Amino acid sequence: VYIKTVILPQTYVDARAFTMNLSSTIYYTDPDTGEEKELRTLHGEENRVLVDYDEIPEHLIAAVVSIEDERFWTHHGVDWKRTAGAFVNMFLGMKDTYGGSTLTQQLIKNMTDNDEVTVCLLYTSPSPRDRTRFRALEFERNYSKEEILEMYLNYIYLGESCYGVGTASYTYFGKPVSELSLAESASLISITNNPSAYDPYISERSKERNKERQELVLYKMCELGYITEEEKAAAAAEELVFVRGDGEKSTTAYTYYEDQLIRDVIADLQASQDWSEQVATQMVYSGGLKIYSCFNPKVQALSLIHI
Repeated sequence: VYIKTVILPQTYVDARAFTMNLSSTIYYTDPDTGEEKELRTLHGEENRVLVDYDEIPEHLIAAVVSIEDERFWTHHGVDWKRTAGAFVNMFLGMKDTYGGSTLTQQLIKNMTDNDEVTVCLLYTSPSPRDRTRFRALEFERNYSKEEILEMYLNYIYLGESCYGVGTASYTYFGKPVSELSLAESASLISITNNPSAYDPYISERSKERNKERQELVLYKMCELGYITEEEKAAAAAEELVFVRGDGEKSTTAYTYYEDQLIRDVIADLQASQDWSEQVATQMVYSGGLKIYSCFNPKVQALSLIHI
């Protein structure tokens, strides 16, 4: 009864709200006519190229599932086997370092910024981690595995200011994600575990770590039956050529008023919608929002004259 009446109402996450490809618009009221007028159209500031599930190679999907959540296709949002391992590790090892999050839980955590702090399932009030588990269970009732993977692979951070595999593919290999080889896919997915350690552009050592992690990903893929021994060996032997694609991210200069307005709206969305700063920022720039401001061009003109 407690779960149904108290916890579950807190668990709903509407992924449809997280639009990522529509410009938002700031409006103000014309003091003379009372009409709403457009002040500024906002454009995405994050380095993100959206990709559909059908554009993502099967071996890249297999790579992320193998290394991050091997029972993804069979669990319902929570991997209870990994959760049990985390529970035992914390109480027998006296520490909470055993990862138990599924891809679904990681996606929700990235969307809402609800960090996970405990694995205990006996409580008088739900902890952030427990809420994430219940949210994951509810989330998988509303979205397919393919939809979850598409969202996850478009949200993850992969170093070099890259959000999502679409942008990362151009940044590291100079090609669209659909053209990545098995070796390149395993290398790309390796970065998300720890971008500062596995980003091949940082140093020669990080490039070596990326290769080591890539071979671990390939090993897991083979162990789980996604690829054969021959495919694993061929991919491991393939030379990785890291090359940046064409095009730099453009930036837009906003006025002081607009900058402050944008910061205020991001903060309000975090507080009112339980969104992470990343998602709130993304929504302001790319969520198709209509933002109504108190901007008054006459007052602005007067302030400029005094300055």
